[in-house]
Amino acid sequence: MAGAVAPGAGGPADVTRVGLAAVARSTVGLTDLGALADPTRRAACLDAAGHPGGEVLGGRRVRLDGVDGVLLVLPTGQLGRLRVLVVAPSCQVLSDTVVG
Repeated sequence: MAGAVAPGAGGPADVTRVGLAAVARSTVGLTDLGALADPTRRAACLDAAGHPGGEVLGGRRVRLDGVDGVLLVLPTGQLGRLRVLVVAPSCQVLSDTVVG
């Protein structure tokens, strides 16, 4: 898969911004949410990132351009389009883009 290296021993996958779309599509249905596994914390993080009440289609721990984070795939309401949100454990937004 371009832009990603499979995680070793359950660690985060290495991802580049170029590879976000491919990694996002393979993340749908995954629940490796790391620091955001707690629903209350995840909801607060989504709210802080500007996506209140956001439904999560999947998530996985990643290392985006060398920075640890959690990649969350969110619906956009448009067929074939997904929002890809990558946040640091502190909920700082590392990337927020729509693919598809």
